[in-house]
Amino acid sequence: MTKKKTRRILASTLAVLLLLLTLSVSFVGFAANETGSCGSGLTWMYNDATKTLTISGNGAMNDYSYRSAPWYNHSWEITKIVLEDGITRIGTYAFYECNVFTKIEIPNSVEIIGEAAFRDCTGLVSVKLGNSLKSIGTVAFSSCSVLNRIEIPDNVQSIGVAAFNGCYSLTNVIIGDGVQSISQEAFSNCTNLTNVTFGKSIVSIGSYAFYSCPLTSIILKENLETIGTYAFSSCNLNSVTLPHSLESVGVGAFYWQSGNGNAIAHVYYYGNEADKAEIIIGNENGALLDAQWHYLPIEDHTHSYTSTVTQAATCTETGVRTFTCSCGETYTEVIPVDNSNHVNTKNVAATASTCTAKGYTAGVYCNDCKKYISGHNERPLAAHQTELRNAQEPTCIMAGYTGDYYCTVCKQLIKEGEYIDELGHVDKNTDGKCDRCNLTVNPTPEPKPEPEEENLNFFERILKIIKDFFDRILHMFG
Repeated sequence: MTKKKTRRILASTLAVLLLLLTLSVSFVGFAANETGSCGSGLTWMYNDATKTLTISGNGAMNDYSYRSAPWYNHSWEITKIVLEDGITRIGTYAFYECNVFTKIEIPNSVEIIGEAAFRDCTGLVSVKLGNSLKSIGTVAFSSCSVLNRIEIPDNVQSIGVAAFNGCYSLTNVIIGDGVQSISQEAFSNCTNLTNVTFGKSIVSIGSYAFYSCPLTSIILKENLETIGTYAFSSCNLNSVTLPHSLESVGVGAFYWQSGNGNAIAHVYYYGNEADKAEIIIGNENGALLDAQWHYLPIEDHTHSYTSTVTQAATCTETGVRTFTCSCGETYTEVIPVDNSNHVNTKNVAATASTCTAKGYTAGVYCNDCKKYISGHNERPLAAHQTELRNAQEPTCIMAGYTGDYYCTVCKQLIKEGEYIDELGHVDKNTDGKCDRCNLTVNPTPEPKPEPEEENLNFFERILKIIKDFFDRILHMFG
């Protein structure tokens, strides 16, 4: 094979390898940022490097069926979901089984959360709903097993069927004053739910709405007309406040209050015994009927409230202050985020500086707001730790070197050395040997004496005469 042909083959091979490398880089770039449409005017983008899913644009999101959202293949990887302002509706099954991300903020532009939109998001701890939201769909947040609190804004009118069913970690629910209906099973099997604040516009509470929630006290407000079957069954109620507007109580609505021997101790009713008789109360409500009823005046009552912080505000979460009247009437207000109340902190040890990286003093880090709240002050860089290398003493016949200083930490050359001239031989004893290295020293030859004139031959005499002649001439013109 000729050299020319060999070069052609090598050039072709190199070109193919470069093409494959270019395609690989392009593929990696594509994989790192997947994008597409998810509604008229809406786009989605998944960043694989940050594990972040972002929905942006204006309009309603597409509806999806079971496990068909375009980003579903990343549902076990997505650590953050960003919903930008402009989205008006979150589609059905949009984020179903996205199990890793921990919090979501619904922008104020969203009016509807579709069916099963956040169902089975088992890592979701915190949800902030936007102020324009009107409807929460069927099973929208069902089985979000670590969600611990939900505050439903005043603009919401309806809470869908089983919307929060099986949210086992949910402890506190605030229902806004715009909500008119709570659908069946909306909060059923929330087995740690102990505190619910009901809004003043609720007209109906659906069947099994709060089934098996360990509530100890509820205050239902004026405008409520119907309580569905088994709505508060298998709870732990000790005190119930009923409004004068109540018309019917479904079968078993207050059945089996397990914590009180299947009995409610006190019922506070805005009305009299005659008004009570007009309420249609279904069977299996002995726990309600056998309680001690307290009849409260409908009018001419001046509320006198005492306030209690029922949930303290933290550095990332708002709190709740509950105001309670002696008649049982309550209302709540939001406590703003308290930037000084850090409840989830850890001590971080000090780190030493090196010559390449600055260290820090000991500090306290908040796991919630992701910042240091004390200490953790930057330390200056440390000095280089040096050692001498390559040093060489000079000898009689060889130059020396002062040596280089290197840092043992960063391995950098800190100071370069200098060369030292050779020392040369010393023969003070004139014995023909160097006093330092003991090597033989060549003595300086004595100058050869001029030969006597009488010993010169004829030609040497002629040359000497010529030399003397020129020496004189030079001396004369000196």
